[in-house]
Amino acid sequence: MLSSFVIEFETLEAIVLNGYGGEAIHGLFFEVLKNYSKKVAEYLHNGSNRQKPFSLSGILEKKPKTEGKIILEGGEKASFRISILEEKLLPDTLAAFGKALNLKTSLTLGNGKILLNNIHYKESSNLWVRSSLYPKLFEEAQPDDKIRLKFFSPTSFRIRGKQCTLPEAYLIFGSLIDRWNSFSGITFDKSFTEKLNTIYPSQFELKSEIVTFSNYKVIGFKGILEYRLGKEFVRKEKKILNTLADFAFYSGIGYKTTMGMGQAVRVKQ
Repeated sequence: MLSSFVIEFETLEAIVLNGYGGEAIHGLFFEVLKNYSKKVAEYLHNGSNRQKPFSLSGILEKKPKTEGKIILEGGEKASFRISILEEKLLPDTLAAFGKALNLKTSLTLGNGKILLNNIHYKESSNLWVRSSLYPKLFEEAQPDDKIRLKFFSPTSFRIRGKQCTLPEAYLIFGSLIDRWNSFSGITFDKSFTEKLNTIYPSQFELKSEIVTFSNYKVIGFKGILEYRLGKEFVRKEKKILNTLADFAFYSGIGYKTTMGMGQAVRVKQ
């Protein structure tokens, strides 16, 4: 099972966050998990087959930035989302945040403290709340020729120790198929993805943006990107690529998806 849910919190003091706050939210996430179960926290941190079984957004509310930082005032409400890619981890993750919410535990976010206000896990409660099953995503995917993705946060790729910020199809779908194969139980053959080297964006509205972390900066792209799949892709291959596009909502794409980067969703016209 795949699940995306939203955590709402209130600041107890003014807080300054690097970038979109994803690095600080990553620290908060593991603080909550360790308070609940060090074993669960360790598993989530280490991941499976080198893939992390979760993704985290930055601060969901649009906030003006000052020198690459977001400032939250004391008493301000904000939220972020958690996506879990491995079903067995969902009960423990919800229980961990439920415990922190019920105990009114003061938690660390960046250079300040917060309290959790709510956990939104019903789909009608928030646009970022959604759940599905891997077989359902595959069964419901259509072999559409057009795939359009919206990148809400900067997206980048790490290749042989270097950053790549170009929206190459083989990087985008390569990232998705690796995560899908790690957790879905439905293994997609990766051999056909070599064909993705031959296609280019048919439409795009993209811009580059620098994301500031504590000790480094990462450049990524964000905006809307569309690919058209030609006759070189057979029906089954198109169905797989459309499945992966739907999966992107949960998994994120590319580098640092556990720290707010690569947050993407498939959009249809």
